[in-house]
Amino acid sequence: MAITQKRLAKAAGVTQGMISKFLNGQRRPRWFRAKKLAAITGTAPELWMEGSPDEIQAAVCRPAHRVICGWCRRIKDVELKRWTDLRLAIPPGGDPPDISHGVCPRCEDDQSSKDPGNNGDRGE
Repeated sequence: MAITQKRLAKAAGVTQGMISKFLNGQRRPRWFRAKKLAAITGTAPELWMEGSPDEIQAAVCRPAHRVICGWCRRIKDVELKRWTDLRLAIPPGGDPPDISHGVCPRCEDDQSSKDPGNNGDRGE
């Protein structure tokens, strides 16, 4: 599972038993909880309310997509919505997650402050 039931339960504000019931189809979350679960897992609320247990488990078990900062090598954990040290983000012996490159907000600010020609315009 890309996110453990324990972490999902904590982030959603429910018990692990309730998450287990959602995942095996014994219960369905209400709309507000389905929206929260969808935001945490990167899925749609409708999946949690109407999807089969197999569909929900397949969606939740996908490896998490993470972004690595090209400057400081910190990784953005999409589950926790924060940037963290590379060594803490990937469990030892675990399969590495899908990773793409980016720049964390701290390094973006540092780099833009070092560029004397940068007046805040990002060329948009």
